[in-house]
Amino acid sequence: MVTETANPSKTQLILHLLEERQDDDGNFRNRNPLGESEQFQQLCQACRRGDVKAVQSLISFEKVNINAVDRFDYPPLTLASLCGHYDVVKLLLENGAICERDTFQGERCLYNALNNQIRNLLLQYDYSKSFDPLQPWAAGVSSLLARVPLDSTDVTIIAFNGGSAEFTEFRLHKFLLSARSLYFRRKLEAAEHNGDPDKDGRKIVRNVRLANSVDARAFETAVKFMYLGEVVDLGREDVMVNVEWLTRHLEMPELWEMVMETDRKKRRQKRTDTVEKAQEDIDSWFKEFVLAKKVCVDSPEEAKKVRIEQDNESFADVLLQAEETEDGQTKPKTVLYPVHKGMLRSEFFTAMFTGNFKEGRKLHETEPLPVIPIDTSPAVLELVLSFLYSEKGEIPLEHALDCLFAAEQLLLDRLKQKCSHVISSATENDELPFSIYDVVRTGWLCRVRRLEEFGAKYIADRLEQYIDDPEFAELVAESAERIKERQETDTIELVDDIRYYLGLRFRQRIGEEDPLFDGGEDGEELDEIAALEEQDDFFDRQQALQNGLLEKIDELLENLKLDA
Repeated sequence: MVTETANPSKTQLILHLLEERQDDDGNFRNRNPLGESEQFQQLCQACRRGDVKAVQSLISFEKVNINAVDRFDYPPLTLASLCGHYDVVKLLLENGAICERDTFQGERCLYNALNNQIRNLLLQYDYSKSFDPLQPWAAGVSSLLARVPLDSTDVTIIAFNGGSAEFTEFRLHKFLLSARSLYFRRKLEAAEHNGDPDKDGRKIVRNVRLANSVDARAFETAVKFMYLGEVVDLGREDVMVNVEWLTRHLEMPELWEMVMETDRKKRRQKRTDTVEKAQEDIDSWFKEFVLAKKVCVDSPEEAKKVRIEQDNESFADVLLQAEETEDGQTKPKTVLYPVHKGMLRSEFFTAMFTGNFKEGRKLHETEPLPVIPIDTSPAVLELVLSFLYSEKGEIPLEHALDCLFAAEQLLLDRLKQKCSHVISSATENDELPFSIYDVVRTGWLCRVRRLEEFGAKYIADRLEQYIDDPEFAELVAESAERIKERQETDTIELVDDIRYYLGLRFRQRIGEEDPLFDGGEDGEELDEIAALEEQDDFFDRQQALQNGLLEKIDELLENLKLDA
């Protein structure tokens, strides 16, 4: 006879753990890989101690997987929450640490949180924000249906209700229908050519009527799917039959698979696959109908003569203009991009199109598309547009700084974060295509602390090259001036950061105890001591170099009449 001595909640957690670690074939999968690198061990130790600066450094510069686990199956987030370090927990969550309530690790992290303040913080970061990086993009596409605060729809699809005389109107976007459905791409193209694709001239199509056999309720399901909304249980059999026919008619078999899936875990995976497929569809459409349709002219004066009508093949409703002066040219090369207001997902453009600006007024049918100049180069604007349309393009290091400035101008915080990550992930072997001083100043101007830290570490690792540079002295003076009502004894943030990373640089070189690392096995420590004894001269030189650099920093501050 079995007695009921087990803890029900603990048993449930264990069963949940086993379930989530199995794939569809019943095999175990590794959701949280074991972190075996020295950097990951340093991260775990820093999380236990609550060392915010060390955690930030390891995340920014060492590319550590913050969702890996140690040999006791603890991820860094759980260690920090267990030890009660609120700031470290917040930092980890902001950098993508996962706390998913429906998983064993997530439940354990919440259960072991030292206090309610940390527990409440963990609850604010549900899995959709941390686990699915495409969720904000998908939400932006779904929000187009709400038409608030900006109504950018340009076509009305009419579908009848169950074969009756009653009908429903769906106000939608031609470019999105064309990108998500080959059927609509052909239908809209044919309609704008009056049914004859070879006929010269186009007409503006405002309404499209579907066949009477298409039920409005079934089409509503297809619309939600194309706009990445939630596809719910349809309930009625006749609607289900119509949806099945419609998925074939619109050439979207994934819709029927989503409707028929009842398993929660598999449905979530299909949802992820659907978003990724939509991202690929829109990215491909963007390259074919936006980038490939750009208009290049020799000067801004020539650009003023360009006229793109509203009935264009890209279904664009506005033009963005970028300029760049090439070597040997007196006039800037000018490029015009046919884009869509609905995909310009930023408060900057929303305010422009909904406020009392000329760009927001409604056009007459005979008017050409309005032109909006953007103060950046064509190469950078293409990166910005790629991010806005699909978030799929990579940011090259050579354009990352300019792209970050453009993101700041256009109020695109997530693009700013992406650009700052590209810059701060540059390795020691990467030659920066811009001045490190500009990186630090950009961090100040755009309020990106990661760039400030990266710049300080980059300079500290090469301080011999910079310490006597007059521009470095100017940078230190600027850092001091950034402190409002600075007192004589106040610290200077840039100098503090450089001293910190300089200390790390030499500790790692001469084998002193690193505050980020508790040390290895006894045998390893003995080997290290033996190696140190054999290289006393080298270590003495390193110590002398470190002291010399610190003295030069003090001399620089004295020359600038700064006490820090």
